[in-house]
Amino acid sequence: MIGAVQVLQFASASVVALTMTYFGARQLGAMPQRMDWQFHCVIFAGFLIAALSLVAGDPPLWVVFEIVALSVLIALLDLRLLIIPDVLTLALAVAGVRFALVTDASILTTLSGGSFGFILLAVIYGYYEHIRQRSGLGFGDVKLMGAIGLIVGPYQVPLVMAVGAAATLVAGLVVGFLATRRRPLQTRRFPFAPGLLAAMLASLVLDAA
Repeated sequence: MIGAVQVLQFASASVVALTMTYFGARQLGAMPQRMDWQFHCVIFAGFLIAALSLVAGDPPLWVVFEIVALSVLIALLDLRLLIIPDVLTLALAVAGVRFALVTDASILTTLSGGSFGFILLAVIYGYYEHIRQRSGLGFGDVKLMGAIGLIVGPYQVPLVMAVGAAATLVAGLVVGFLATRRRPLQTRRFPFAPGLLAAMLASLVLDAA
């Protein structure tokens, strides 16, 4: 059974994370004054998934549902606003460490996965910016990859990154083909977080199969 302390911990962390995301984005002028029903539905779905995971009474499954809820929220924000709030990345990183604890995974392996994910994408980020003299990624993507590395471990980091990049490229090409030709395709910005998070979740599903 999930203890009352764990329930309060997750509930308070979720409320704080969502509140900081909302007001932080509002302060930066990124969040519209009135969020539409789709955004509210996804937030509600995240809490619903977390509540259902409590009923399951299985700590590893509970943390997985928490990871799914955070992933959905981060992907939505990146899709809609092209931002990845640090507080949600931190929450995902904490969930990754807790996932390692409840599954008896090596903490050293977990931390090395986070470090490897962060450093690998940071190198790509810096190299691209040096060669092209402009940013191709947001640094929020780099920090997110560090959190993902904590969850999947160092051996899955290159695969998750490659699959995430491929998914983003395909989505970008499809959107570029279907969208109106108001500006060239190479000037369009496509969020990277949804592809990375989808690849991470697929990796967790395949590991569990």
